[in-house]
Amino acid sequence: MIKSDMEERRQRIRSEFQKLFGKLPSLWARAPGRVDLMGSHTDYNMGFVMTMSIDRDTWIAANPENKQFMNLMENIKQSQEEQVQSSDVGQLWNKVAEKAGISSEIEESTGSIIKTIKWSHLFQPKVFQILRYAAVLVILITLPYVIYQSFSDSGWFESSPELLTLTVPKGDRQEVILSDGSRIMLDAGSHFSHPKEFTGNSRDVYLNGEGYFEVQSNPEKPFVVHAGDAVIKVLGTKFNVRAWQAYKRVRVAVAEGKVSLNSEQGTAQDAVILTEGLAGTLLENGLPSQPQEVDMDQYLGWMHNEVIFDNAPLEEILFQLERWYDLKFVLSDSSLAREHLTVHIQSTPVKDIVELIATLTDLNYKFAGNTVRFSSKDIN
Repeated sequence: MIKSDMEERRQRIRSEFQKLFGKLPSLWARAPGRVDLMGSHTDYNMGFVMTMSIDRDTWIAANPENKQFMNLMENIKQSQEEQVQSSDVGQLWNKVAEKAGISSEIEESTGSIIKTIKWSHLFQPKVFQILRYAAVLVILITLPYVIYQSFSDSGWFESSPELLTLTVPKGDRQEVILSDGSRIMLDAGSHFSHPKEFTGNSRDVYLNGEGYFEVQSNPEKPFVVHAGDAVIKVLGTKFNVRAWQAYKRVRVAVAEGKVSLNSEQGTAQDAVILTEGLAGTLLENGLPSQPQEVDMDQYLGWMHNEVIFDNAPLEEILFQLERWYDLKFVLSDSSLAREHLTVHIQSTPVKDIVELIATLTDLNYKFAGNTVRFSSKDIN
């Protein structure tokens, strides 16, 4: 009930102040704005402090409504002194005014009404708003950098170094020595990419083709070969990777040490561990096969101009010969590519190899520059 009466009185005071300032056209014209509850005139366009004194008796006599207003003020003063429980509206208003940046007061002294309008916080709300926007902008600019630096120091983020790419010409093979001392022998037609320096938490290289790796041991920086969809992780070992993009499968054979074979999308449980004398294949379904014991000579002979094909399809044999001898083979019947042969090639002239294949497959052959064409004997 007390709150309701006080709110009603506050509304009446507000109305009377509005009437008061409406009767002062000179003040209103110089400083248009708004009149708040306590009589402080706030203008965000002007920007000055104005103090104005009016003789109370003259002001009361000027208009009957002024006398009514003064009586209202006296009644309010008397009723506040009689209240048992006061809500102290003035103190609450001062808190609100302080937060809003408004400083205002009404003083009654020697029969005069003193109206003081203070503008010490005139532009403070706008300044605070600008500062808030500026603070948010600074945070948005600096926060990503701070996060990046924090995670970089912990090894979460590593910048991608510029890669050097080597393409081995057909009919040739090349050896690469990396910055960590690891050595890679690459077969003809292979593509190999690596950073100039290993700066991250791992030593990542990329292979499309065939290569033999002799990796320097560094437990703190695992050596990782990305070949097609396969990922081969090692600490220090010797192994061969056969990963020709045309065949969509990756074959890894370990000569020494231990490697992990998995797919780029595989989980830790999918990985297969290969040790010395074992080989594994990443199949087209994205899963590595179980390790198998193999004759390492079949995987490493290519470095000495020797290759053994054991029941291999003809297209795979011809693909190898194209890279070694920089030739192009054409089959008159595409079904011939699926025939399987067992062939051992060791530093053999290309004409002898072509003759051997023609004999095993009962085909005719014909050289035309760098192109060799195989066709059935019943085709003239």
